[in-house]
Amino acid sequence: MNRLSVLLLAAGLAIAPFALAQPAAPAKPAKPAAPAAPAPTATPAKPAEAEKAPEGDKPGEAHKWMGQFVGDWTVTFSAMADGKAKEVATAEFSAKYVMGEKFLHMEWDGRWQGQFYRQIGSLGYCNAHKQYEYSAISSRGTATEFLTGSVSSDGKVLTLSGDGVHDGTKGKLRAVVTVVSKDKVTDEFFFTAAGGKEAKVMEATYTRGKGEAKKDKDEKKDEKKPAEAPKPSTGTPAKPR
Repeated sequence: MNRLSVLLLAAGLAIAPFALAQPAAPAKPAKPAAPAAPAPTATPAKPAEAEKAPEGDKPGEAHKWMGQFVGDWTVTFSAMADGKAKEVATAEFSAKYVMGEKFLHMEWDGRWQGQFYRQIGSLGYCNAHKQYEYSAISSRGTATEFLTGSVSSDGKVLTLSGDGVHDGTKGKLRAVVTVVSKDKVTDEFFFTAAGGKEAKVMEATYTRGKGEAKKDKDEKKDEKKPAEAPKPSTGTPAKPR
């Protein structure tokens, strides 16, 4: 080894420890991670469409048939006595569609043999039972009438029947409603007591138009007038002592 090589080797050995002792260069800070992309917003599920009413719940031709009774009418009731009809009551009658034209709401208001009389009823057609259904309550009794039936093929007669009460006696009721014209309707009532024969007990005639029902001549006696307010005193006020 010549002198020059020895000098270079010695110099390298002298520099090596110094180089190893130098601190390492600081690491460059890591770049912050890019923010994660927001998760795509889920499209809200569309609410289920409201279920449509089954066909069996919709009004049909049978319900339209009842529309001919809508409006205001004047009614005369006659009871049967010895085979003859005798007028016993008059009333104002009104009918209107309710519940989406599925039912008729009906009201009678008048006098029955001089006494206040009121009745509320409903008439509908049940698509499931394929029949008309009538119910009513009256100020004349505590029974609830419930009759069912059908309309004749010509659409002019509605016949209803069921259990009922007549003059306090239980039995079978039958009502025959006849459309005489668009402005006149008749209603005949028949009753059969247990073990007896069917008999006509009453009839009613409906005439379209709201008129004042005939009232008992003593009606005013049971109509209370509102009490009059006391009149203020006009006297000279007493002087204070």
